[in-house]
Amino acid sequence: MIPLQFIGNKRSGSSYLTTLLNHLPEVFCSNESDIVWLLYQMDQNSPQITREEIKAGREDASDGQEFGNRSINPFTRHPLDIGSAGAVHTLRSVRFYGGEEAFTQGDMRYRYEAVQNMEWLHIRQGFTKRPFGQAFKQDLLQKEWDDLSYIGDKMPTQVADPVVFNWWISRFPETRFIHLIRDPRRVVASMKRLGFNTWWRKDVQSVYHQWAEIERWALDIQAQLPDQVIRVHQEDLVDDPDGLMGDVVAFLGLTKEVTFPQVTPKQSSPLDAPDDPYVREVMEEYGYG
Repeated sequence: MIPLQFIGNKRSGSSYLTTLLNHLPEVFCSNESDIVWLLYQMDQNSPQITREEIKAGREDASDGQEFGNRSINPFTRHPLDIGSAGAVHTLRSVRFYGGEEAFTQGDMRYRYEAVQNMEWLHIRQGFTKRPFGQAFKQDLLQKEWDDLSYIGDKMPTQVADPVVFNWWISRFPETRFIHLIRDPRRVVASMKRLGFNTWWRKDVQSVYHQWAEIERWALDIQAQLPDQVIRVHQEDLVDDPDGLMGDVVAFLGLTKEVTFPQVTPKQSSPLDAPDDPYVREVMEEYGYG
């Protein structure tokens, strides 16, 4: 199975795209399982982490809290992420199926597929998280794990982080990436409206600057791996999901056998972008000048 990962910023339509991808019989994309970030942290601390510690791990693990009785918490949130809820959900899946050894045995490919398989099983049992719910479960019930060609997750900022990306691509060089892009005036407006993340609560110019930095990470990945990255604009996805998903299916080397539903997303009123060349250069690159 080939890993499939998103890169770019949150609030750019990744939930909708994940729903569309899961209509494909050969694809499973989890809803923020944090699998890449979990495995990265595990790999950095693997000599010290035992199966028993994972099994005993705290289900409410969050920023700075310990996992089990350890002095260091190997499962904290990514510095630019909202929290550790996705990781907690995944660890619950692992513990539910008694698969704690998936984090400590075998090579990284085995760990990735084993943990995602337990997440898959947990969702099929009905332990779903919004926005997927029962529709997501039904998509999974109609396909089999052994028939999958791609397995992935929707954590674009984590994967685009240069440190995490370099670690990941050295272990999974065949990974395919979807760079999901949305007009930053609406992205930043959505971030400011929700305010979930610490950096989303900063002043507007700082949020725009961080948006541009993350996008530059994604652009660097595309320059490095031009044949392994497809760029998808959220606006095109909303206007013509069937047509654009045809491009995604072709990029993945699959056959388009389904029709993709169209939705009308919630739109935050756009916030004017600052007159900052660092931001404006990226906007112009994407056609949002």
